[in-house]
Amino acid sequence: MLAVRLRLNGHTVAEACQHSALSAPTVSAAWKAFLEGGWQAVPVKPRGRRRGSGDVLNSVHSEALCRLLMTWPSSELLPAWNSRALAVALAETENQTGMSPRAIEHWWKARGLGVKPADVRGLARKRSNAGRWFRQQVKPGFDAAVKSGGKCWQGGVRVVAATDGRDARCYQLYLHGKRGALHMLCLPTPPVANDYITLFERLVAEARAAGQPEALVALVFHGAFFQASPEIMQWLVEHPAMRLMPFPS
Repeated sequence: MLAVRLRLNGHTVAEACQHSALSAPTVSAAWKAFLEGGWQAVPVKPRGRRRGSGDVLNSVHSEALCRLLMTWPSSELLPAWNSRALAVALAETENQTGMSPRAIEHWWKARGLGVKPADVRGLARKRSNAGRWFRQQVKPGFDAAVKSGGKCWQGGVRVVAATDGRDARCYQLYLHGKRGALHMLCLPTPPVANDYITLFERLVAEARAAGQPEALVALVFHGAFFQASPEIMQWLVEHPAMRLMPFPS
């Protein structure tokens, strides 16, 4: 192993890591094994995942995931479905065990559901309407949420075209949380006011579940014109903990 040879030549662990592209624990473990048992004791394995070792979703898994995504998660502290929650629900309610979150993420990407978060913070220095919107609304909203012990989210609604295995388009409510983790709900028809309000209520409940009764939720949202809904506007007035910041048109 290259890392062991480098150590024999007097290189430090950090230098061996740099030249061998291995982590410090791996280099240290290989060096220790060499000192204790020579070259035969050094573990040498092919890097990366073994080809064909990934989970494969069959039609039963796919149908079960579609059913789950069309309903709200059973826990009201989960704003929408993420890959980990779907894996658990497959095992507990659909009797489909052994499916990993990563396999589910590959599945939703193949079906056009793997939406990426917008680079909202990249607008900070833009001299445009979007840049002013970020500086005047989004940044103060995010700062207030963080200061209160709350959460910052990005989200939206979009139409997802039909793909193989799905004969009709769907309307996807999506959220990106910490580190861009994707949450979603898929609906057969355009979301109505109650769908959005349910989403907002779940976001507030999730933020305050950690014992922060004054926690705020800052949500940047794309694709909906909330001013057209009196019910949503009234709910926002009655629930100031939700700091909703729609993308400028």
